[in-house]
Amino acid sequence: MINPSNFINLENLENKENENQLSLNQRFKRRKEKKGKRKALKNITSLVENIQPQNFVSLKEKTKSSKNLNMNLNMNMNMNMNIEEKENQFIKIYQDESNSKKRKWKNSQINEEESKSIKESKSNNQQINQIQQIHQNHQINQINQIQQNQEEINQINQQNQEEINQINQQNQEEINQIQQIQQIHQNHQINQINQINQINQINQINQIQQINQVNQINQNQEEINQINQIQENQENISKLIFENWILSEEKFRPNPNYMKEKQNKITNRKREILIDWLNSVIDETGLMSQTLYLTVNYIDRFLSIYSVKQEQFQLLGITCMIIAAKYEEVETPKINTFVDLCDNIYTKEQCLITERRICNTLEFQFCIPTPKNFLRIFLKDSKSSKIVVILANYLCQLQLQHFHFLKYKPSLISAACVALARFMVNESVIWNADWGECSRYKIDDLEECFNDLKQIFILAPFDNCNSVYSKYSDPSFGSVSKLNLPTNDFK
Repeated sequence: MINPSNFINLENLENKENENQLSLNQRFKRRKEKKGKRKALKNITSLVENIQPQNFVSLKEKTKSSKNLNMNLNMNMNMNMNIEEKENQFIKIYQDESNSKKRKWKNSQINEEESKSIKESKSNNQQINQIQQIHQNHQINQINQIQQNQEEINQINQQNQEEINQINQQNQEEINQIQQIQQIHQNHQINQINQINQINQINQINQIQQINQVNQINQNQEEINQINQIQENQENISKLIFENWILSEEKFRPNPNYMKEKQNKITNRKREILIDWLNSVIDETGLMSQTLYLTVNYIDRFLSIYSVKQEQFQLLGITCMIIAAKYEEVETPKINTFVDLCDNIYTKEQCLITERRICNTLEFQFCIPTPKNFLRIFLKDSKSSKIVVILANYLCQLQLQHFHFLKYKPSLISAACVALARFMVNESVIWNADWGECSRYKIDDLEECFNDLKQIFILAPFDNCNSVYSKYSDPSFGSVSKLNLPTNDFK
């Protein structure tokens, strides 16, 4: 094969020859110019040297000499032209010879390169054949190797496919497990969300309840304030009421000597029997004890004004109880109920007639202070225990049957009952003048009534009219009627 680098070298040589040729032409031109100038100078110098002053001639001779000079110059110019032509011919000859040499050299180079290229092509063809043979052998080996590899690949693919199937099966199982876990987790999250919602609802309910509680507390506080205000007002009112009771108790007291002055057929014992029976009626009908106190007051006040026959005495008692029940009780028993309790000795019409007579006699003054009213205040101010409260109520109710207690004021009787009850349970302080501010009783003021209460307490078990004693001997009332009196002195 022809090497391309050889053509590049030839081109470089041609370029160099062309440059050399150009430089030769330039040199020939310069030499011609220098030679012409030199000849012209030599001719001029020779002419000048030949001219001398004594050799001057006429104008005609001068003109002739100038013509001769021009002739010489023309001749020189012709000579120079001939020389240039010869030089050009020489250059052409030289160029032809150099071109022929170049062609010969190029042909020789080309021949050498062709021979080299032929040799190289032969060697290359041999190498190519060898390479093709090697390549064929290599391809055959590769094909064989590929076939082996394909078999191995098929085996590997089969194994891989089995492994992939196993892995897919395992993955499917794991996916199922994961899905189950996710489902469980979702259910758990749903349950948590439901619990959170329930908690939020409960919190909202609690907040609403707390708000309601706060509002209720505020309302309760307002109600408590109102109640406290009411209690303060009630205390003030109770003080006013208590003061009014102290002032009015003397006004509504019965005559303590009415038995001698007004009554001929009624005795203390008959009064005691009537009040004992009225105690039984109170317990049987479930009326309040205050009703009994009012009833006894109405009876004594009426007897203080009018004389009553013995057969009308029970009618007076039951009618006074009807009036007291109408005033004190929330639900008043019917008149026929009281008539039945009297074994129908009296009629309803008799009760109504007697009621009218009593109301006119007492001038409808039924709101009166009784020992029960004062007893509540004294027990509250003394902050007495439960046993003291029961015992004081027993003594106060027991004294209703005994006529001689009409000589004492109701407030004094209540104060003496409290003092005796506290004395019997061995309280350190049995009475204080500050209890019941308006009464201002001292311990000495209570001594006589105190001793009378002790006396009836001692005799109560032996009295035939013992309904009150039997009632308070029950364990539900602490059996206070069976207590023993202390042996120490009153003071």
